[in-house]
Amino acid sequence: MIVERDIKVVRMTRGLATEFASMQSWKGERPLSEARLTHLRAALAAGSFDSPTWARATFKGKEIRMNGQHTSVLIAGTEEKEIPKMLRAVIKEYTVDTQSELGDLFLRFDHPAGVRHPREQLAALVVASNVVKTADRTLTLGAERGYEGLR
Repeated sequence: MIVERDIKVVRMTRGLATEFASMQSWKGERPLSEARLTHLRAALAAGSFDSPTWARATFKGKEIRMNGQHTSVLIAGTEEKEIPKMLRAVIKEYTVDTQSELGDLFLRFDHPAGVRHPREQLAALVVASNVVKTADRTLTLGAERGYEGLR
């Protein structure tokens, strides 16, 4: 059984990030992506980096990182003075009984079905741009499909 045993919000520090970055990873974790790190580094520099959610699970007495690889590596490599004072880490802690549950837990984070569809992203940009007062779903659908979609 997957049991969420704790959740905390803590101030982000380089030491905390180093702890998470060096933690044993789950065997299904994707390889570290330099492209993802570049994207996150740019967000940090621009002030648009959001406080990350990290997760770890205890399985057979060992702690395993379940979420937070890229963000913890990024912050671990950042000078303490460059880490925004208000940046926090949401840390979720779980206990699992089986390898299969580790896989199920891993899939809870960054699930493709939870990512905003390009249509929703486009609608948000249209509304935010103040070009139109309200985003008409037909307009955003047409824009997504190109000019032909507007006819």
